[in-house]
Amino acid sequence: MNKFIKEHGQMVLWFIFVIFMFISLSMVFTHGPEYAMIVFIFSFILLCPPVIKLIQRKTRIKKVVLGVIAAFVLSFTMMISNHFSEAKKEEQIRTFQEKKEEREKKTEEQADEKRDASEEGKSQNQTRTSATKQSLENEMKATMNDIKKEQEQKQKQEKAKKAVVVRASKKSGQYYTPEHPSYNQVAAKNLLVFNSEEAAQKAGYKRAA
Repeated sequence: MNKFIKEHGQMVLWFIFVIFMFISLSMVFTHGPEYAMIVFIFSFILLCPPVIKLIQRKTRIKKVVLGVIAAFVLSFTMMISNHFSEAKKEEQIRTFQEKKEEREKKTEEQADEKRDASEEGKSQNQTRTSATKQSLENEMKATMNDIKKEQEQKQKQEKAKKAVVVRASKKSGQYYTPEHPSYNQVAAKNLLVFNSEEAAQKAGYKRAA
């Protein structure tokens, strides 16, 4: 065993040192640069063969024993780093969940605001529609009133036309309206006056052409 340690002890220490260097580099991606730096510093101080050689000269402890002690120390350091790394990850997960909940809450609030806005828009549209219907109904009523007035005026005009005084001639058997050119040319001895065309027609007179 002593012979193996004397022949291969230096190589074993370099092998352990290289392994921990790779571990420290891999921890940059798995645990973060701060934990990787801690493992790298401890590995360099406790596992680097020249450093161990210097410690051995002052303490007179065998290199392999120093390497084993250093390996245990570094393993303990890595365990502590893993613990803190897991705690940090849990905190990051908790922070992420809180942010996610906040985003979901904001999304729900925005959805509620959009829903309220859409409901307000619908109510406004309904109000506008009802107002439009009311205005159309008012316009239709006004149009109907205008039509009724026009019809009443036409009826009045027709009645006025019917109530025109006509002159009839006994000789010709015809009656004349005020617009006719012979209205004022009927001889007095042949003149008959009627209050309307209907009365003249009932008396047997025909309208002059």
